[in-house]
Amino acid sequence: VYGPYDEFDDHKRHACGGTYMRPAFEWVEKEGIMPDSFILMSDMEISDDDIRGLTPPYPVLILSTGSTRDHGVGEIIKIEVSNTYDEN
Repeated sequence: VYGPYDEFDDHKRHACGGTYMRPAFEWVEKEGIMPDSFILMSDMEISDDDIRGLTPPYPVLILSTGSTRDHGVGEIIKIEVSNTYDEN
């Protein structure tokens, strides 16, 4: 959990091979959180099976560094990022 002025310094890659969106939404539900909105950043390399039937009761904004294909969950905005960090 991060606050508004906390820095995010985890620049290490932990895995490759697809994004699973559903666990983030399940965590919010499990914690009993009802957000005003939900912002997700992803390259959108996801499976339709992962989000099939996902209907969060709050607005979802997806910032995508990759695909902008509509998967039926949220509004997608394409963003450009530069890879300037050292992966070591």
